[in-house]
Amino acid sequence: MHQEVDPAVLLDERFRHILENLDARTHLAFYRGKAWSLSRRMRDWVGSIDYSGHVREECLTSLISDYLPGDENRIFLRVADWVPEVASIAKRWVSENFRELPFESLAANSRLLLFLSRRESLQGDPVLDCIHRELQRKVLDAGEIAFHSLAAPLRRHILRLSLAGDQALREWVLRDPDPSNRSILLESPEKTRLAPDEATRFRGDRSAMVRRRYLRFRLSQRERIGREELIEFAFDRRRGLRQIAGFYLKQLHGLDAYELYRDTEGDARYFVADYAKPEDLDVFMAGMASGSKQVRHLCIQAICKIDPFLLLKLDIPTLLADSKLVRRTVLPYLPEVCDSAQLRSLRHCLLRTLPGGEVSYLHLIERKSYWLFVHSALEAISEGAASDVLEHIQRIVLGRAQVVARLSAPLRAAITERLTCLQEMDDPAILRLCQRVEFTMRYV
Repeated sequence: MHQEVDPAVLLDERFRHILENLDARTHLAFYRGKAWSLSRRMRDWVGSIDYSGHVREECLTSLISDYLPGDENRIFLRVADWVPEVASIAKRWVSENFRELPFESLAANSRLLLFLSRRESLQGDPVLDCIHRELQRKVLDAGEIAFHSLAAPLRRHILRLSLAGDQALREWVLRDPDPSNRSILLESPEKTRLAPDEATRFRGDRSAMVRRRYLRFRLSQRERIGREELIEFAFDRRRGLRQIAGFYLKQLHGLDAYELYRDTEGDARYFVADYAKPEDLDVFMAGMASGSKQVRHLCIQAICKIDPFLLLKLDIPTLLADSKLVRRTVLPYLPEVCDSAQLRSLRHCLLRTLPGGEVSYLHLIERKSYWLFVHSALEAISEGAASDVLEHIQRIVLGRAQVVARLSAPLRAAITERLTCLQEMDDPAILRLCQRVEFTMRYV
């Protein structure tokens, strides 16, 4: 009696040589040999992907005759076999047995089913029609909750099949957790007509991508998009949607979105930041005191576009302690607007507010002055810099092909003092770093 082996052992080291040994795989005697401690099922699994069509045919026939759950994986793969005799065996089995496969088999073989659906040689083949028909039937029988357990690409494929046919799954489209799947109703503006409730749900979808695709869907239709609908999009939280809607409001209805924002109360008034006009600077400064992260982000972006040096009128440590979006907006401008002393004063603030604060600080200093970066880097090493900080310093110093920045006498003395202290350490990496700095200093 043969001992059954789980298919997962295909990846085991003791079977790797089977896949690598061409001569052994291409002889039927290899699979019949009693010297190999492989189960018959395992030999058939390996043989079903053999280079020899005769071996694949024999092993596939053996798998089908002694079928066990999980073997459908090997059978599905042979549906696309380039040898007609092998493919016909697999196609016949799939046509007769696909209906009886459990729902779990769909999830386990989702990538393989998608591969078959895209295979050019199978387009129009009755076996592919059978697979598509049974896929839709199985998910309808299993229900929507079970359907959501399938991989998103397979769900998308099944939904497209249904929409191209009887549309039995149309109600499930807008309830799909994947935004790409929810938007497949919008793929053919010239053919698709949305129900009023579907249009409402698209406009209020939680995904900006879906809302943007819906807006483009509406703009692609022959029916002219209404003024009120465009105004609704002009007040969307996402700037890209606001800009598209604002453009078409002006083009189709002669309405300026900027004037709409100026006449609006509440947080929506700060959408004037999209235009970053200097005359609205008082609005942006006032918005920095808002409790809304989105408003503060909009306002700081507009302030930096108008004049980055206006950041000096604000509390920079407070900005760095703000949301990630505000911090990401402010950081690139600091080397330009702050002097060396101001940048150095921000070190403790960055260490306190950012997980990689030391690296961020050194990056800012490097953009301001290479030699100031070297001094700060040596200072950080003296204080016991973490491994990621040391790697960052080595990458900058050792990777620099040439240095043309001038080195002032006071900074040269400070760097030399740091180097003297560090050269007493036994770490080869730090000593190499010090040697590179000393060498560079001779020629500047």
